[in-house]
Amino acid sequence: MARAHSGDVEIEYDVHSSHDDDPPLVLIAGLGSQLIFFEDALVQGFMDRAFRVIRLDNRDSGLSSALDEVVDIAAVYAGLPSQSDFVPPYLLSDMASDVIAVLDDLSLDRAHILGVSLGGMIAQTLAIEHPSRVQSLTLLSSTSGSSEAGQPSAVALEALMAPGADPSDRSAVIEADVRSRAVWATTAHYDEDWTREYFAACFDRANHPTAMARQMAAVLCAGDRESALAELDVATLVLHGTDDRLIAPDGGARLAELIPAAELIELDDMGHDLLPHYWAPIIEAVTQLAIRSR
Repeated sequence: MARAHSGDVEIEYDVHSSHDDDPPLVLIAGLGSQLIFFEDALVQGFMDRAFRVIRLDNRDSGLSSALDEVVDIAAVYAGLPSQSDFVPPYLLSDMASDVIAVLDDLSLDRAHILGVSLGGMIAQTLAIEHPSRVQSLTLLSSTSGSSEAGQPSAVALEALMAPGADPSDRSAVIEADVRSRAVWATTAHYDEDWTREYFAACFDRANHPTAMARQMAAVLCAGDRESALAELDVATLVLHGTDDRLIAPDGGARLAELIPAAELIELDDMGHDLLPHYWAPIIEAVTQLAIRSR
């Protein structure tokens, strides 16, 4: 493990490679997720294709710096008048700068970037604001920020906005996470026992009960990135599950329409998660994108 400094924020990251000169691939996790979202076996799969894999904890997740400001995310989402002057604790631009801090810490001029969900939004912002640092861009289960595409189902939104469990009650937190994940998980391959073990590992590694609202505030206050995405000049791959109920599949389709020459791959029956069943096609698609972007 290592730490990069992004202003006053510290970003935890790790690096996995067979050779230091392998092309770097940065993996950016989604809302409330830690770097262990990208399982070791998945990382090994990328290493086997000669990538130097870099995982990071976004700010306010895992072992990176956490804030303590409380955000009423339901009020922000609803756009209540009392929130009209709301300023989020940080922006997607700040989270993109955190990725730059990791690249700088590793003395890397640029890297292949793969972002999932919120991580995909951070990756988009990174490519827009720091285009010279992005070798290729892979957006998995993400969206442009448009209110007309990529919207959650009513049930998924309700689960996302549900009050959290008592943060001091380990079992309650884990079970609440398991229930939420079941709402938008890949139905055909969902494993409740594995999911419970995963969330137990997350809780034991780091527990920041108010962080997800701050990360979500950064998303909601970012607006859409559509005009900037249409001007991108970077090799781009868009991957999206056909059964994604948290970010609807038209969100991925919209990204592929916007970004010049972007390739869209729809993953049959995949929900809003990253299960082993889909690793092989994802690894292959990212590898082919890297080859094209040399």
